[in-house]
Amino acid sequence: MLNISLLNQQHLILIFMPILSGAIGWFTNFIAVKMLLKPLHPVKILGITFQGLLPRRHEKLATHLAAAIAKDFFTEKNIENFIDKADTGELIDRFIKDKWDDVIKNIVTNIPMLQMFLSEEMIISIRDKVAETFGNNKKAFNQNLVEAINNKVDLEGTIKENILAFDLERLEKIIEDIAQKEFRYIERLGGVIGFIIGLIQAVLVVAFF
Repeated sequence: MLNISLLNQQHLILIFMPILSGAIGWFTNFIAVKMLLKPLHPVKILGITFQGLLPRRHEKLATHLAAAIAKDFFTEKNIENFIDKADTGELIDRFIKDKWDDVIKNIVTNIPMLQMFLSEEMIISIRDKVAETFGNNKKAFNQNLVEAINNKVDLEGTIKENILAFDLERLEKIIEDIAQKEFRYIERLGGVIGFIIGLIQAVLVVAFF
């Protein structure tokens, strides 16, 4: 009776080994996934500081990400393409005409003598000619604008500041929404691998002991 009971206990242990191993594998991956993002802020437990990987490396991540975006995405050619798509010729034309109507008409109105030499048709004609001249030179304007952005705007620093200012809780929510399925897959994969390892251990125990 003692031998039968001992044998049943051994069988239970062999069956329990892969289950326990699978549970440990799942739980380990579950903790690892959670610690990518949590806790958002440093927490001390028994003198040891715990914080999620991404929150802890937030500044370093912002530095490298900003450098990569500024170098690879906001190149001089890309900035020029962005400005070209904005159709600066039309913007220049509208700006000149609006300002001309506001400023020149006011000057002519306040200087009656000018009204003797400049009719409204002449003023409009001059305005349109000036707008056309600037509009025809939009490529040179665009190039000057690109150079000004590259020389005077710290794109990398600006991008870094915006990344650092981004709310960590919102970042956590975005990452969880995007990678929720992948996180669950990683957790389950840990369980499957753990179960297989436990099964192999049980087979080895039966084979050699």
